Amino acid sequence: MKLFLIICCSFLSTVSNAQSDSIYQTLIAKASLLHLQKNYKNAIPYYEEAFQLQKPDALTAYKAAGMYSLDSNAHKAFQYLQLSIETGWTEADWLSFDPYFDYLRNVYPEKWKHITEEALLAESQYEKRLQLPIIRKEINLMTLNDQKLRYQKIQTKNDSIRKSINKQIRESDWSNMNRAKEIIKQYGWLKISQIGKDGQNNLWLIVQHADQDVLFQQTALKAMQKLQGTNEISMENFAFLYDRVQCNLNYNNYTVRR
Repeated sequence: MKLFLIICCSFLSTVSNAQSDSIYQTLIAKASLLHLQKNYKNAIPYYEEAFQLQKPDALTAYKAAGMYSLDSNAHKAFQYLQLSIETGWTEADWLSFDPYFDYLRNVYPEKWKHITEEALLAESQYEKRLQLPIIRKEINLMTLNDQKLRYQKIQTKNDSIRKSINKQIRESDWSNMNRAKEIIKQYGWLKISQIGKDGQNNLWLIVQHADQDVLFQQTALKAMQKLQGTNEISMENFAFLYDRVQCNLNYNNYTVRR
């Protein structure tokens, strides 16, 4: 009888944990969408509800910090930034630029300087564990420049300036794509152990933006496919690129038929 009760309790605990994780993921998905829209007023309650169920990972904590910064809540913003760094946030260059943190950067310069120094130190320690840290850095800076241009485009209301930025974005996408081609030709799809999750995610982002060359996107997809079944790749990114390639192929076929 005692063994039966133990088994029942264990089963109920497993079911409860699974349900809790499902609710957590749903809440984070809603918050992340609002994060992209800078809708901090509605994102924050979702984050807080989720964090009652589960401690956030580095990226989720980072996003929550951004929302609190937009809400001018320095205490919470620094709290989640600290947690993000402690749990593995590795993109110090992006943190230094991220416009979501303008409030912290401008109102609390000393505290901001301290947190960015911590991020740089954490990243330098992280790079020591990677096989190709220089390639990772190159990819991350390529993507950072790309995101800076796109942010400038969103911010401006001047048609002439927007036209100039669009030209820069096209040039940046072309340059990034050509460099990504060289990297993938030399190394195949770079592994997480080589350039980290952030480096691999940023390489994927460059390929995602290479819609002008769907054959290259297919090549990258095939290179990614070779890492399926390992811990060296984000299968979520693989799925997104697969969908992107299918959409681009269908669009090109439709255009040719017309």
